[in-house]
Amino acid sequence: LAHCSRRFLVVCQRPLPACACKFNLNSLVDSRLDMVARCINGALFLSGGTRRDALISFAFPIPDSSKWWFLCIDGDAVRHLRPDERGISSILHTKFYNGFSCEKGDHIILGEVGQEETGRKRKKLNCCTGIQLTEVPSFNGILDILEAKHLVYLVEDGERIGSGKIPECFHKDPEAKEAPRPLIVLGDDIGIDGSKSTLQDLERTFDERGVTRCSLGETSLLASHCIILLNHFLDQLN
Repeated sequence: LAHCSRRFLVVCQRPLPACACKFNLNSLVDSRLDMVARCINGALFLSGGTRRDALISFAFPIPDSSKWWFLCIDGDAVRHLRPDERGISSILHTKFYNGFSCEKGDHIILGEVGQEETGRKRKKLNCCTGIQLTEVPSFNGILDILEAKHLVYLVEDGERIGSGKIPECFHKDPEAKEAPRPLIVLGDDIGIDGSKSTLQDLERTFDERGVTRCSLGETSLLASHCIILLNHFLDQLN
């Protein structure tokens, strides 16, 4: 991850669709994968290209478990990804279920594609390059994978970003060999709610690791819009 100077982690409250039959490309809002696609768009895409120094990741709780699904898209490695919501979601469908559809009689369960006896030859598709889906035993495990040495937690009442204000966590130490690469954490459309059983310890985890709470203002914005504004802010620093 050394090449990624801007890294985003979206903590989601909704689990991923467990079965291919619940992943409807014609109605992405049902599972709110439209939000996931828009966040990917905001993090990675430029006019005529992608941000090679950006990484966007998502943490999805696994029901009745302390485990998480960790989805990670590396802007430097991803290929054949279009900026539209359906195009992005189609790639995710391929990654989650290897392109199988229940309309063809396949009931593919997330995380068990390799064990399904469908009689079909599974192919490694080039479109999945740069996209990883991993089951992680804890949220701390996700932060370890992302090498989260500096955490920036986006909340409405945090230290203001923008309007000439630059939080200290984004300042480069003159004696350091490289600029800081904080992991920017934000919630989905529901937000990070500490009352949920799988999420109740997240803020404690942030505090234990050392976190800077930052804000783009008192108005609640869409997660995808926050990412676009943060990318603009980071562009001004470079």
